[in-house]
Amino acid sequence: VFIVLYIKADLEEIERLRLAPGCSFELDLQESSGHEVRQGVHIDDSEEHDLPGSRGTAHFAMKWAKDSKHMATISIERSLKGVFGPESGLSKDDHGTFVPVVGFECRGVEPIAWYPRDEFVAEGVSGHVWKEGVDLSEKEWFEYDDSSGNSVSIENLEYEFRSYKK
Repeated sequence: VFIVLYIKADLEEIERLRLAPGCSFELDLQESSGHEVRQGVHIDDSEEHDLPGSRGTAHFAMKWAKDSKHMATISIERSLKGVFGPESGLSKDDHGTFVPVVGFECRGVEPIAWYPRDEFVAEGVSGHVWKEGVDLSEKEWFEYDDSSGNSVSIENLEYEFRSYKK
């Protein structure tokens, strides 16, 4: 199953909001064929795990039960042709619209919640770029743009997961 994370937010004096390269994700995960849930799982695409009995790798791998023979895996996709690219993000023109930003190729597991943190880069309409400190864990962020002399903000961050067939 391929799951895409979509976001929307109200941007004031912000031209674009996108995920920082190499950011990690904190997710709640649910077993695809059951009801078991793991909360606060961190997944990072700089980590690769070899999959037993396979030549493949994944960015995250786990077993739901210790004696299980099946691995649940997630691989992070930073681009998906025709859907989103590595530089995709929310622009000021996307007001009120959910925009795809990252995908998760899932086997035996599905993300059910996402906890945004400081994994964002914000670009002001003035051209100023905030590469650090754009923490949306409270679903809002406020700053002052010295370049333009204006207040900037990101508010009402919302997200949803959508299944996608590759």
